[in-house]
Amino acid sequence: MQDHVRKAMDRDEFNIERKSIWGVKSFFKNKARNLTLTALLIALVVVFTRFLAVQMLTVRISMEFLPIALTSVLFGPVIGAVCAAVADFLGMLAFPTGGPYFPGFTLSTAVYAFIYGLFLYKRPLKLSNIMACVLVNVLVVDFILVGLWLHILWQIPFEALVVTRAIKCAILYPVQVITIYYGFNAIKRSVRVNVDE
Repeated sequence: MQDHVRKAMDRDEFNIERKSIWGVKSFFKNKARNLTLTALLIALVVVFTRFLAVQMLTVRISMEFLPIALTSVLFGPVIGAVCAAVADFLGMLAFPTGGPYFPGFTLSTAVYAFIYGLFLYKRPLKLSNIMACVLVNVLVVDFILVGLWLHILWQIPFEALVVTRAIKCAILYPVQVITIYYGFNAIKRSVRVNVDE
């Protein structure tokens, strides 16, 4: 097993058991371990979203992107999207924030994870890959989709949302890129060190 991990790390891969770009088949090969890890990551998403976030009327700033991205990097876009949607729904059920449940936000969270999986699953964790992935997520999900859901849900004029969404996206883009790049590569190095011992 340790040789297999070393070979995966030498190929600059992050996950050990990848078979396809979607990651579904490899997920069920070691069900107990993978279900435990995804449950832990879902719990982290709920904690980061509900307890460690700054919530304003149209903007929420949190670190929920870390466990969402990690799930997608480890298990692929499909499993990542399912786990993100489950985390969003469970977080809403267990810790409601006062507003109504709106499935558009759950869809946005799933798309967010799916994009992370498309860009980073089975691919090297290079800065250029992470920058492209986060840029697509920020533009498609944070700016367009979430802005659309806020407009539909609260009837806030889209022009008013553009300013607040643009500021949030401009601030969070470098934060997400730096955090994912250095954080995930540190995890990869620590796995390599533990395997070598």
